[in-house]
Amino acid sequence: MFTSRRILLLVAFLLLLCALLNPRYTRWLTRPMASVVETLQYPAWFVASNVKTDPGSRFSIGSTEPLAEQLEAERTWNDQLWQENKRLRQQLDAFDAIKEIRDIDQIRMVEARVGRFTDDPINPTIKILRGYMQGLKPDDAVVYQSNLLGFVTDEIGPITATVTLISKPGFEVEVNIMPPQGIRSGEGWPVTDRAKSNGKGGFTCDLDDSITRYLQKGDLVRVSDTLRDSANGFVLGTIESIEDHPDRPLQLDRVLILPRTPIGPQRMVTVLTERND
Repeated sequence: MFTSRRILLLVAFLLLLCALLNPRYTRWLTRPMASVVETLQYPAWFVASNVKTDPGSRFSIGSTEPLAEQLEAERTWNDQLWQENKRLRQQLDAFDAIKEIRDIDQIRMVEARVGRFTDDPINPTIKILRGYMQGLKPDDAVVYQSNLLGFVTDEIGPITATVTLISKPGFEVEVNIMPPQGIRSGEGWPVTDRAKSNGKGGFTCDLDDSITRYLQKGDLVRVSDTLRDSANGFVLGTIESIEDHPDRPLQLDRVLILPRTPIGPQRMVTVLTERND
């Protein structure tokens, strides 16, 4: 029977045996005992703080309305950035188109927003939100990219101006017709003639049938007028059809020209005016 004295003697014998043997053989016994002794040397508050479990965190999700409002605000901001990016791309395209036609050092481009479009059959006009404070003057050409839209009238205010459109009945301008594939006839190109508005959004010019045989649908018609030099080089339109002249079908053909872009409903236009510097 084990008594306290026998147990004490057994422990003393084991300790003596561990002291005589190599530590590699007694590590299984001495390591737990050393750990217990080392732990007892720490303060009680330190042991308690490391033994107790951390309290569970408590939080409430709350309402999702602020998150929905934030998402809607971010979407609105993204739409505004998209619209601004679109406007800048259009502005860059217009600048590149005009730069290919005119010397930028000789003109000043004024971007203008269209405030009102009047589709009057006798006098179609647009009201632009730019005026003489921005340097606009009568007869300044108004274009959309490389397409001619009209000319500034003498109705110019400080911040607004009226533009008469080229679709006005009776409008007439000298033009050059150049086939897009280059010279087909071998001589006499480009064809120079006067184009007249037919009052229906298009233009007509009468040419000899010996010339029209070299023309075809899609050929560009550009402005080349001595009286309206601010519009020279810009596109009046493209050939839509070539038909016999109603009065002189044996000598002449009537060429129908349509603008490449609708005349009037643009949101932004560019006014070409002289530099003041």
